[in-house]
Amino acid sequence: MITTKKMTALVAAVASTLSGMALANSAYAAADTNTANDITISSQNGNDSTVAGRTFTAYKIASYSNARFDGEGNAAKVTGYNLNSTVDDAKLRSAIITAITDADGNVKDAYKNVANVVAGQGGVKTLTFKNEDANLSAIQFIAKHFYGNADDVYTNNHANNADTRKFADALRTAGLTSFATVTAGANDASASFNLGDDDLGLYLIVETSHGAANGETISRAMVIGSVFKNGDAYVNTIAGQGDGATDVTVGTIKLKSAKVTVDKEVVGNDQLIGLGSVRTFQIDTNVPNYKNDYQDWTNPVFKVHDNPSDNLTVSAKGDYTDVSNLKVQANTGADGAYEDVAADAYTVSADTTTDDANDFIVSLNSPADFSGKKVRVKYDATVNSVVTGTTVNNTNIEFSNDPYDASSVDTKPSDDEKLYQADFDLSKVAFKNNTVQLDGAQFTVTKNGTDTPVRWKESEDKSYYYEAKDSTETGLTNTVTLNTASLKKGTAFRGLAFDSDDATTYTFTETKAPEGYILGGEPLTFTVKLTPKFGSDGELTGVDYSVNAGKFAKFLDASAISLDAAKPTAGTLNTVGENATGTVYSASATAENTDDLKDMPKTGADVMTYIAVSVAFATVGAALAVVARRRMKAGK
Repeated sequence: MITTKKMTALVAAVASTLSGMALANSAYAAADTNTANDITISSQNGNDSTVAGRTFTAYKIASYSNARFDGEGNAAKVTGYNLNSTVDDAKLRSAIITAITDADGNVKDAYKNVANVVAGQGGVKTLTFKNEDANLSAIQFIAKHFYGNADDVYTNNHANNADTRKFADALRTAGLTSFATVTAGANDASASFNLGDDDLGLYLIVETSHGAANGETISRAMVIGSVFKNGDAYVNTIAGQGDGATDVTVGTIKLKSAKVTVDKEVVGNDQLIGLGSVRTFQIDTNVPNYKNDYQDWTNPVFKVHDNPSDNLTVSAKGDYTDVSNLKVQANTGADGAYEDVAADAYTVSADTTTDDANDFIVSLNSPADFSGKKVRVKYDATVNSVVTGTTVNNTNIEFSNDPYDASSVDTKPSDDEKLYQADFDLSKVAFKNNTVQLDGAQFTVTKNGTDTPVRWKESEDKSYYYEAKDSTETGLTNTVTLNTASLKKGTAFRGLAFDSDDATTYTFTETKAPEGYILGGEPLTFTVKLTPKFGSDGELTGVDYSVNAGKFAKFLDASAISLDAAKPTAGTLNTVGENATGTVYSASATAENTDDLKDMPKTGADVMTYIAVSVAFATVGAALAVVARRRMKAGK
């Protein structure tokens, strides 16, 4: 019911022109002047409900007469008009009684000051209006209390949504004849009823077919007036009446439907993952206003389906009675703050509709109790494997979307959160002949300038190592072995630089050369630096890899990355896009071994070894020369 200063002005206008009806309300969107005499339903702005795919039926409930204008042509404003009901008055009054009374037949508080309902003989109810509405006809009362406007989004500013729906249902049940039905196309942003000049008036519009699931509820019922005819022009503005009243736009109205959305994210920065990494996932969604907008909606359902990839562990027991650090919250606190909901307000269960053992469902036991509220689900997941091309956690919402069909549910609202890992592949080949692949090279790896070797877990097929988060875990090694020839590929180091906002530098030092090749007095040493990059929202946007091989540059081919630590990769290497299938950043390098000591960088030890070998060769040569000279003398 209208209680604002603007509606006080409207009541005054109605009282002063008993046979007319003038409407005033809050600010309106600009009218669509291209629709001529049509009534247009448009989609809501932004990420709100859409008209696409919906079917609407219009019922004419009143026609205009004696319209008065201020101004010329379509620039004029309507200053007064008469409403002439096109529906039997008894049907109108019966529908009004249904809308404004509660389950016990009593007039609701919102209407007690303007209407009386009295049960007469045989239970027949009589409706009368009083006080400021005493002189209104039934159709005028409807126009005043159930009228929608051009740009209100989730409510009819001049009516309670549930009351409008009950009024509409009662009229339709009474046998109201429809004017027309329209269906919006799959990509349409609006739907229009094509009115002729004789069809202008007040209409009840009801969505009669919800169409394909689109993440939205069925539209609320709407009461809207068409444009007015002013000579050859069409006028879509009713002048506001009284102080503070604003003009009313007619002929167009925004769709009145609740849209369910879902957003899933990791709490904090979206750091790279490694084996044993723990991430807190947060799911934010909203519950339709089942209780207030649709009071006759019984037993709606609202479920949050969670589908983590198989390398994420969410329940130690697997029966989902212990989802790790699970919290279900609603914005029921002061100023919309989130608060934990009671444990008996929801149920957690395995999702038997999928093949994945770690999928689960959080179901609200009584969704109507959360009508119009935002709901948040939070829990922890642990990475149990980094041997995968994709780590992703998907969520979709299942909710009731049609009060007339208890079996009608929508499962379209969905979102996923990807977790990214960084890998590095290292191969071993012969110096200056990379077609000769080598086995048996061994390295130790330290991290961020420390002397403590990284502890690695080796795969059974010896094709990859992953860094252990828990260095005390059994079965770990400080030494990694490259078997490029046997594997026919490089050895992968998986899940690097995990759980960090900052750059991580790994130092690889060769400790054993392949058989037949030289380790050297100062073994091959190089660094690999991984720098995660984050957006302003904390989302990972890429990973920079850079390599510094120093004096060993000629023994390391990392041309796909960078051999100059001062000039890391420009931009991001192998950026994984938002819609990409995989979630692994990777880079590769090839280390080379020589069997010729002269190829090695000349450290002190290497120089002395080279001199010793040279002296030995020189001594042998001198001895041979002496022998040769003696033989020559003997021959003489």
